[in-house]
Amino acid sequence: YFQKGKFSAAADAYTEAITLEPSNAALYQNRALCHQKLSRWQNVLNDARKAIDLDPRSVKAHYLVGIACSELDLLDEAESAFMTALTLSSSPHFSSYRASVEQGLYGVKTTRQQKEQSIAMAEEDADNAILEGLVQEAAQRHVESGDAEKGAALQR
Repeated sequence: YFQKGKFSAAADAYTEAITLEPSNAALYQNRALCHQKLSRWQNVLNDARKAIDLDPRSVKAHYLVGIACSELDLLDEAESAFMTALTLSSSPHFSSYRASVEQGLYGVKTTRQQKEQSIAMAEEDADNAILEGLVQEAAQRHVESGDAEKGAALQR
């Protein structure tokens, strides 16, 4: 089913297989891949975590946790999962996964940096608005006290 793009049917088939062989980590990983294709991120996370419980050295499962957490905006957990996958993928046997893991880790770090910049810009905008309000308030007080010249200077 998966090869034909029938990801929902494939997930159902893996669910049946899991009922027959619940300790097979590969079945959970493969069902997580089906959920990934369907953008069912919480299901990806649940299945990948179960695969890790069954096989803690699974590069693919740690990678899938990283992907799901990235999509769910759980950036710290995503980074941790990608770092674990990176460590586990150090052998030549996993070289094909390594580039994907590095790309996922880079994506998390980029997203985090963008969020931090957005927060800093929003804080700066808020500070500027407060400052502008205070200047306007001071100018108004000067105008009301008869010092219109000082009030006008503050409003510039």
